[in-house]
Amino acid sequence: MNRCMTGVSMIVGLSVAGCTALTLDPVLQQKPGNSLIADYSANRVVEVDRNGRECAEWADIFGVWDANYLPNGNILVVAFSVSRVSELDRDGNSVWSYGKLKNPYSAQRLANGNTLIANTFASEVIEVDPVGVVVWRFDKNIRPFDAELTPTNTVLITDVLNNRVIEVNREGEIVWEIGELPTPHDADRLANGNTLITLRATGTVMEVNGKGEIVWSLFDLAHPSDADRLPNGNTIVAENKIVREFDRTKKVVWAKEMVWAVEVSRWQPAPKQAMKAKPMRTPKPATTIIADYSENRVVEVDAQGKEIASWDEIFGAWDADILPNGNLLIVEFSVSRVQEITRKGKVVWTYEKLKNPYCAQRLANGNTLIADTFGGRVIEVSQQGKVVWTYDNDIRPFDAEATNVGTVLIADVLQDRVIEVDRAGRIVWELGGVPNVHDADRLPNGNTLVTLRNKGTIAEYSPNGEIVWQVTGLSSPSDADRLPNGHTIVAETTRVREFDKAGKVVWTKKMTWAVEVNRGPR
Repeated sequence: MNRCMTGVSMIVGLSVAGCTALTLDPVLQQKPGNSLIADYSANRVVEVDRNGRECAEWADIFGVWDANYLPNGNILVVAFSVSRVSELDRDGNSVWSYGKLKNPYSAQRLANGNTLIANTFASEVIEVDPVGVVVWRFDKNIRPFDAELTPTNTVLITDVLNNRVIEVNREGEIVWEIGELPTPHDADRLANGNTLITLRATGTVMEVNGKGEIVWSLFDLAHPSDADRLPNGNTIVAENKIVREFDRTKKVVWAKEMVWAVEVSRWQPAPKQAMKAKPMRTPKPATTIIADYSENRVVEVDAQGKEIASWDEIFGAWDADILPNGNLLIVEFSVSRVQEITRKGKVVWTYEKLKNPYCAQRLANGNTLIADTFGGRVIEVSQQGKVVWTYDNDIRPFDAEATNVGTVLIADVLQDRVIEVDRAGRIVWELGGVPNVHDADRLPNGNTLVTLRNKGTIAEYSPNGEIVWQVTGLSSPSDADRLPNGHTIVAETTRVREFDKAGKVVWTKKMTWAVEVNRGPR
């Protein structure tokens, strides 16, 4: 570790007396013990013991993508969906937060008290001081899925845009690089100087030396997004629906099933901190929002389909979502309007320059993505009502949603297809031959759930266009959502039904004309 012994006060982010201000002092050493798991789809961080048994959780962390123990016993969490990094105490209270971000993937608390953040969809890595001032930035043609400070005061970055891992110094110079890495999600500099890299697309975790040579690896993993080398030499891996610990011979030590685990980290808390761990709390039951088109209303039902709330005079209600702040985002087809309303019905945001829209999605940056159906376009609108992005290349969009990789998935009924377009307007994926397609959702496993109204079918397609699951014989379905428990909820005009993985009906609610259904927190 380089240290400056000049007696000169050092200012973070600047060079003083020829030395780099960013330092990594020895911090609390990790020991075999409890682990934190970021469970993205379940919006929670869970703590498990060394046998994988849950002992604490932090809930309502929307789109949690990263979670790490801090030396003071708190945890540092990254909420991808609401573009925020927060420090939480053991009781879940926020003691520090930074929100001027665009869908971040990772954060690391540094020894100087600053926080290093992979601000993924802003295409930058930044260092933020405790009062929220950015004191260092690297933004040279990257999309960082992970960033960490190394013991030599460089920054290791997984750059998924260029399929590489790079190491940069404080002057922004690349001092080490390994390329041709398909979808790198995580990179950690190990104590022996090697680098542990997680490749999601190939299901691989590999350890490479300074020359880029593979010296150890795990293959055939289930979509890994993070791997940590433990002090005992074992490796713990987050693989979507499972977290597993492997020993050096690649034997599984323990495994724990999850909804969608994206990050895992190990630390042994001090006994007093462990005693203060908050007991697991039972999550509040999720509710379902249904857009009832003919009745000009939105209705909320509980897990058994019992009505618990409703909002009237929503003219031609075609879409409704529960937002993280508890408000509703609603689409009124008949009056060509999208509005955000409180649970008491107060309008807090409106956009009306539309032509019979079908759906809307609130993005993490605060903007709103709208399928302006009979306007023949998909647009992104800022909070101030400015259109900041448009795709209008010969489409009639019945549905549009932003994916986790920054593309937009569009159900185009005009050409009987689902297309995925990037921000430059290029089609990067297409599924054809899907007549009267009403809805398309990108699932956590990378597949796409498609609703075909005329065929009375909902089908899950692989990236190769193969049907891997479906339910047929439905009554004019217009929307389907995959739930965290693996069930699928479907709006079928005169009813809404929830199906389990085997296609068995869990519950049914009769409606006048249900066109959209969404499950959200209560």
